[in-house]
Amino acid sequence: AADRRPLWSPDGRQIAWFSDKGGESYALYISDQEGIKEPRKISIGESKLAWTPTWSPDGKYIAFTDNAVRVKLVELASGNITTIDVGGANLDRGNMNLSWSPDSKWLAYTKSASNNFRNVMLWSLDNKKATALSDPMADAIAPVWDLNGRYLYFLASTNVALGSGWANTSSQQARPTFGVYITVLRKEDPNPFPLKTDEEPDTTSRPKTKDTTTYKGVKIDWEHIDRRIIAMPIPVAGYNDLLPGPKGSVLVISGPTINLYTVASKKLEELVKGGSQFAVSANGEKLLFKSGPSWRVVSTAKPAAPTEGLVSMNIRMELNRVEEWKQIVTEAWRYQRDYFYDKNMHGRDWQEVWSQYSPLIPYIKHRADLTYVLDQIGGETSVGHSFVFGGDFPDLDTSRVGVLGADLTADGQHWKIKRIFTTESWNPGLVAPLAQPNLKVEEGNYLLAINGKSFTTSDDPYQVLNGTAKLQTSLLINSKPSIDGAWTIIV
Repeated sequence: AADRRPLWSPDGRQIAWFSDKGGESYALYISDQEGIKEPRKISIGESKLAWTPTWSPDGKYIAFTDNAVRVKLVELASGNITTIDVGGANLDRGNMNLSWSPDSKWLAYTKSASNNFRNVMLWSLDNKKATALSDPMADAIAPVWDLNGRYLYFLASTNVALGSGWANTSSQQARPTFGVYITVLRKEDPNPFPLKTDEEPDTTSRPKTKDTTTYKGVKIDWEHIDRRIIAMPIPVAGYNDLLPGPKGSVLVISGPTINLYTVASKKLEELVKGGSQFAVSANGEKLLFKSGPSWRVVSTAKPAAPTEGLVSMNIRMELNRVEEWKQIVTEAWRYQRDYFYDKNMHGRDWQEVWSQYSPLIPYIKHRADLTYVLDQIGGETSVGHSFVFGGDFPDLDTSRVGVLGADLTADGQHWKIKRIFTTESWNPGLVAPLAQPNLKVEEGNYLLAINGKSFTTSDDPYQVLNGTAKLQTSLLINSKPSIDGAWTIIV
């Protein structure tokens, strides 16, 4: 079975993932975090595969996108699954940035429009309708909710243009930049970035007033909401993602760097540099990320020290190669069936292809065998740029053959040095082992033994030299094909 895309429940007590265990179709599995009890299986219906599962904060729903670019919603109590929207392009698959509001009443996501720009969409759980939020003339991505329920953040670019692929003859390459935007959801809330005034500050002492507004869920006032979408005072740059931070803040990701922007202080502070695969806890207070080969968990309240929060892991997995290879062949065949651009498979009966190649599965005994079978299956599509690469090949101790920089010729029962190659003294990258100063060896001498091992012309001298590359090696030399009077040199 292939288990994919695990995620923790918001309360940290359960884990959900997708698996094709026990059959061809993927299903949603939910288990307690200890993994002791039998996991619950929930069908995902017509969906063949799922991406970006997102658990609602109240724990009642999981939303995901599927192979047909549909946004699906699973009600966990009943197991019912519904389609709430469909992406605007195939490239939306797995890239729709699903994000639940803090009260679990709204789902934000992105969807490509007819102009190929992505729009931020807000879907209401109450009225089951989706509404576009962002301007259709901007490419908007990465919507996230502020945990205070008052703001929605997203990235948007107004200089997106066509880029150049690796096979294009054009050298023009667009490098779009993105700004960070904040949406004030309630019309009664003030602009978080009011204009500065040149008036003298009022120094009159007054009692401080408290913010008496209590959180009662997310309220969205749609009238004139476009006027409440504000560019945040952060330099436009190559940002690529956002994550929710603690209340009143947002995490801004730019490549391997993640920064914290706090609305109240209006400051952008670097938290982590040199990270990847960032994920944040449900309350926005902890950040998990990969740092080199290790994983770390740090606080979002302050910049992380270089080695802070290292996670100690000792993970072992029992792997059945035969079953793994069967899974890989099966999925490779299914992927072509489900995702090949031509539903007619270029005229090939794809079920017949399975009948032809599946009998070979029990005879796969090495990763190279697996690659061969996958290549043959892919070749049945008769399409260019169909490749098989990678895989877990076994680690082997390699042995490099040393060379003497000489031509050897057979003379009776022994090998004779016919020619010694020299090297240019000005080229330090070339070495001539037998042409070094003060070596007692010359053309016409016989090579009788290497590292104490005698050999004759019935032996391959390079087999004897196996494993001697870049190692000090002793050679037994004589001017005649005999051990008598022979001498040893070191190269």
